Amino acid sequence: MTQGALSRMECGRGVPTLPLLERLAAALSSNLLISMSPHGGVPVVFKALPR
Repeated sequence: MTQGALSRMECGRGVPTLPLLERLAAALSSNLLISMSPHGGVPVVFKALPR
């Protein structure tokens, strides 16, 4: 992932793919939690794995 792509994603101008989110979760040693609501929005959370 390039620095520019990461910057766009952080600023909300890019939409990450599911495979990218999975790679980021692995790099952060985190679980990837995604929830969908019929009222809009798709919150994505990285939660640290228990040690």
